Amino acid sequence: MPQGHKKSKIPEVVKKKLQKKGGGNAFTRRPNAPIQKKKTKLTEQDKIKQVISKKLNKNAENELRSLAVESNLNLSKAQKAVKKIQELPKGDKMET
Repeated sequence: MPQGHKKSKIPEVVKKKLQKKGGGNAFTRRPNAPIQKKKTKLTEQDKIKQVISKKLNKNAENELRSLAVESNLNLSKAQKAVKKIQELPKGDKMET
């Protein structure tokens, strides 16, 4: 069997149609409007989510702190001891 033998030949009419058509890419984009990377889009979304969650947490914490300061809560003995230690100046030691 000879090498390089083509089993079928394309008719000349079909060759001309393929040359006219160009046979290029099915989808082309303008070079000045590149497709944005998916990673950058996701990182931007993550940054926005982090900022929002930080602000919400900070606001909730401030609100809880203001409620705690305004109200007189009944503290347990352990909580009172911790509060007492926090209120002492750094040089003083707590008496037991």
